[in-house]
Amino acid sequence: MAEKQKSESRHAKRFSIVSLDVFDKNSGKRIGTIVNLSQGGILVLSDDPIELRTTRQLHIPFKKESGETINFDVDARCVWCAKGISQTGYSIGFQFADNTGGQVETIAQMIQSFGQ
Repeated sequence: MAEKQKSESRHAKRFSIVSLDVFDKNSGKRIGTIVNLSQGGILVLSDDPIELRTTRQLHIPFKKESGETINFDVDARCVWCAKGISQTGYSIGFQFADNTGGQVETIAQMIQSFGQ
């Protein structure tokens, strides 16, 4: 079952995201900038590496097109972390822990507001 979910999340449509930061919910520290987003997870560019297989509580604040501020909080697991292409910073792949109805709706709103 886990292998099937892994395979399905890799095939989820991904959307490039512009200027959307992600933070550690517990510490408030900025983790990095979201590069792309899917219903299954996010790709983040960060100055610091994240330990593989660790779960983080992520906080992603964003404004909808209406101007309303949404605070999207989600548990996500680091599934890969690699040195950036330019050798500065890291590319980090996070897989969302849950995929509830509210989460799906919020991700759709983020894509509508910030997707390219």
